[in-house]
Amino acid sequence: MDCDALSSQPNLVNRAIAMHLLREGQFSVASTFLTEATKRSSMDATTEDMTMTGTEQDVGLDSLKSEDLRKQFANMYYILHQMKDERNLLPAIEWAREKSEELDK
Repeated sequence: MDCDALSSQPNLVNRAIAMHLLREGQFSVASTFLTEATKRSSMDATTEDMTMTGTEQDVGLDSLKSEDLRKQFANMYYILHQMKDERNLLPAIEWAREKSEELDK
């Protein structure tokens, strides 16, 4: 019997896809995907009489819709561009200074 372990966890799959798109800098594609996945998820929830456990809610897509998360990835790509193409380390140094307390943990 073939059993696909992820077929019963569409939120996990959708979250992985969305995170991949964000990590690759595909912000508009990620936004469109999250919008469509959220619509699909809400449609599925209304057609099926299932209750979500806390774990299923924790891996939901709402946290990925955050503008703050998109800004963090955009900033990362800006810093990488400055370092690689412009040979400018100042944005990376500035970011490290701003995050020094978090980096020391």
